[in-house]
Amino acid sequence: MKRYAGVAKRPGSTIWQWSQKVPDDLRQQYPTQWAHRCSLKTSDLREANELATRLHADWLGRFAAKRLALNPQRIETVTPELSKMLAQRVSAALLRNDDLLRRDPSAARLFLDTLRQFRMPTGLLIGSSAPTPAHVGEQVPLRPLDGLSIE
Repeated sequence: MKRYAGVAKRPGSTIWQWSQKVPDDLRQQYPTQWAHRCSLKTSDLREANELATRLHADWLGRFAAKRLALNPQRIETVTPELSKMLAQRVSAALLRNDDLLRRDPSAARLFLDTLRQFRMPTGLLIGSSAPTPAHVGEQVPLRPLDGLSIE
């Protein structure tokens, strides 16, 4: 019986192994040339080939999903369902980050350092989503976070 692609035995072993190399177009997404290597935990070649076939199909699906994520398709129209889902995801991400910043002082420090690096103001305008004419002439300090502390 012929071995399925990627099925091999290590020298001195009776157990079949399976390995899947990373496709060339996804090579930068993985730390090594191997996407997956594992023992098939069988010495029967027929069983090893069946397991390898299932693993190969699974990894082809993973590679297709990775390619799709790297090359997203343009959305022509935003449906109400899509906008609701996006709003829920943004809300969940904001709450998750807020929770992390409250629980982990080092994360808060990193966040403030990042804001300082980009010189982003941290103050929010209360009761308004955009500057009013009174705010237009105000000077923004170059380092708006100077003097602030996370403790």
